[in-house]
Amino acid sequence: MFFCVDSPWDDPARNLAAEEFLLRSRKEEFVMFYVNAPSVIVGKHQNVFREVNLAFAARQGIPVVRRLTGGGTVYHDRGNLNFSFILSGEQGKLVDFARYIRPVTEFLQSLGVPAVTDDRNNILIGGKKISGNAEHIFKERVLHHGTLLFDTVLADLEEALQPNPGEVQDKAIRSRTSRVTNIREHLPKEMTAGEMREGLKAWCLDYFSPCRTFTFTEEEVMEIDRLAKEKYASWEWNTGYSPRCVLRRTLTSVPGRPVLEIALNKGRVEEVVVTGGPQELHHMAERLQGSPFRHEEVEKVLVSLHKEGKLSVISVREGLQALFGF
Repeated sequence: MFFCVDSPWDDPARNLAAEEFLLRSRKEEFVMFYVNAPSVIVGKHQNVFREVNLAFAARQGIPVVRRLTGGGTVYHDRGNLNFSFILSGEQGKLVDFARYIRPVTEFLQSLGVPAVTDDRNNILIGGKKISGNAEHIFKERVLHHGTLLFDTVLADLEEALQPNPGEVQDKAIRSRTSRVTNIREHLPKEMTAGEMREGLKAWCLDYFSPCRTFTFTEEEVMEIDRLAKEKYASWEWNTGYSPRCVLRRTLTSVPGRPVLEIALNKGRVEEVVVTGGPQELHHMAERLQGSPFRHEEVEKVLVSLHKEGKLSVISVREGLQALFGF
């Protein structure tokens, strides 16, 4: 029996937690739909410092959330519809992107949209991407989910996925840049995002018939909320899970333009190597070691050094701007 979940939430942490809950804690098969508030969603094995414009996210109050699946970083807003398939199957035969993309592509074609797939498991219109897809295997179950750009603010998407200035050395999986477009621009007749959501839901109810609607119990909602808070809203998962890397930052406001090479492991500063500049920068380097590389934590270190009279060549604001871009 197939079940359809139409999420009532627009919180990315909660929706990603709901996917994981259905994957790990239920045995039935599901199709799920949700729309998130503006957010940046990074692949499980990616480095947020390379993939995300953290300054833009901070200015806009946009959360950066790591998902359970691999693949590249994507931008969500209320003009983007997300779909998930959570299915059971035989070990070794669960990875089948074409199977899960097919009903979505056929639905779009039924609307008169010339949607096709490519060899990277994307859905395209006229060579431009409207959907990226990713999967995660848990025992004999698979989570396959994807995006559908219906009426996304593409300027925000582009800016959110432009990383902050500075070099990053790592071995993380990198996103591939793609030209994108919105489905709405290619519809033969006008349709709202809500109408497309209802249309795709009805299509899937018929495609996977017999398929019933599904509502979480109060106990399940509590479990999803716990997982969202402890995992998908946590710095340790969203940033700290980033692979080991070295950030190269130039202090342009300090005479000689000294360079800091900041080695991070699980989001914490392992070592800071200073090239050029006054001796007091080494005090900053030593104090940063072991600290989470978080804006608020680094700010505390810089404020403390200023109060102690050990950092006068750069202000707290200039230091944060150089290190984080905001």
